[in-house]
Amino acid sequence: MRYLHLLDRNAVSLIKEHNSGKVQTDPKKVKFLDHLKSLDRPENLVTPLLSIIEGEKGREDSAEEKAVCQRKESEAIRVFFRFATTDSDNLDAMGDQLSLTFTAYQEGQWAARAAFLKVAAPLIVQPVAKAKRREAEDKLIAAAASEGLAHDDVLNILCLATLHESEHARALLKPKLVNAYNVLSDLQFIHLTQQIKSIAQKHHLPIHIAVVSMDEGLLGAMDHIEFHHCDFIDDSEFQMKIRYPTGLFPGLSDSGYADLMNKLAQRH
Repeated sequence: MRYLHLLDRNAVSLIKEHNSGKVQTDPKKVKFLDHLKSLDRPENLVTPLLSIIEGEKGREDSAEEKAVCQRKESEAIRVFFRFATTDSDNLDAMGDQLSLTFTAYQEGQWAARAAFLKVAAPLIVQPVAKAKRREAEDKLIAAAASEGLAHDDVLNILCLATLHESEHARALLKPKLVNAYNVLSDLQFIHLTQQIKSIAQKHHLPIHIAVVSMDEGLLGAMDHIEFHHCDFIDDSEFQMKIRYPTGLFPGLSDSGYADLMNKLAQRH
């Protein structure tokens, strides 16, 4: 069994800092850098592709900026990993096509989610008293519907999870900061990771897909999102069913979780 490690934005940024000679003093970064070094083994495959798709500007980038990002990150991975297999040469060979394909690459609900997040963030920016959560639930669900989002859209669910005391969801959404690009890029990262896993499964590839990130909110949220019946309908459309288990809502009892799921189902 081989491992394909998908590096996110903060993982690649740390690698670039290390390559430049910067000495890390933050214990968390030191520990994570050691983890990255431990991946440098012949049985491992490593790619910065999802980091390149997000870009390094913290905003939508141009084709020229995307091309520069691709070259820099491919080289950074090539330098850092001496024994693991990287796709740096392939990314360089496809550089022009990659920059054109992924410039302004956004999921179909991107604009609707960005509009919803502006409304939702103030509702969950601070912990909400239990007596007021039912009212906040209704406001979140109504706001999502008004933007044309599905009742079980992942952003709506994560907002509800934040309302119900999920520290992972709160860390991912960062409602005090409301950086829509970063939040929606993380959601896109989750979905693209699942697509890559589905491709591997479809073609019976003996490979395990692993996400490499320092973002505890992203990793924690991914651990509580279950994907089922994932497949490509055609070359351009990917279909998946998502289940959000009780662990994503630590502030809810089993009956409270059932009530929330029923409420969402009635909005379908």
